[in-house]
Amino acid sequence: MKNKDAGIAVMIAGGLVLASYGAYRWDSHARAQAEARAVAQTAGWSSLSRLVARQTIEKYGPPDYVLADRLQWDAHRPWKRIVVFNALAAPLEQAVGYEGSTRGLTGPVLFPYGSSAYSDGRDLAARSNSEELNRLCLNLADDIVQGRRSVAEARRLYRRTVSLALSGKASPYMDRLRLPVAAPETSRTDYPLSHF
Repeated sequence: MKNKDAGIAVMIAGGLVLASYGAYRWDSHARAQAEARAVAQTAGWSSLSRLVARQTIEKYGPPDYVLADRLQWDAHRPWKRIVVFNALAAPLEQAVGYEGSTRGLTGPVLFPYGSSAYSDGRDLAARSNSEELNRLCLNLADDIVQGRRSVAEARRLYRRTVSLALSGKASPYMDRLRLPVAAPETSRTDYPLSHF
């Protein structure tokens, strides 16, 4: 009787391993298909937008929404929303849920090189060519909101930080978000296909 029970346990364990492997293979296949569809959608986009879209797909997986003029990811920590637009400049927009009042931002803050930061009242967002520049914009926007810098001072620090980054020097303003960020309502760990 013990041998029979042990045999059944081994069969069940083996079945679970096979089922898990099959689900992994399907998930990998589904992810690859979703990524391929998103990349195909960007075929006619500007070269900068295609490059940023591919980099974002590599980092965050396939987007949640694929539209003619943009790809969108929702709830990838720390980002509440990531959007890559078909644009000639500043195709990457990233937004965070901001834990504080954004009343200090009376309008969009325009930084050099086409970068910007703005608030819609709940979220703080930045738009530029890269995630590092978006972090810089958001950190500086937080400095403005908190009264640590004026808009003119933030623009000067932006220029200086980008110049130092181009010469190989790191900056905490570009390396990580320094502002209070609300956690996204849900954090993506799967690869949804329902919006394709």
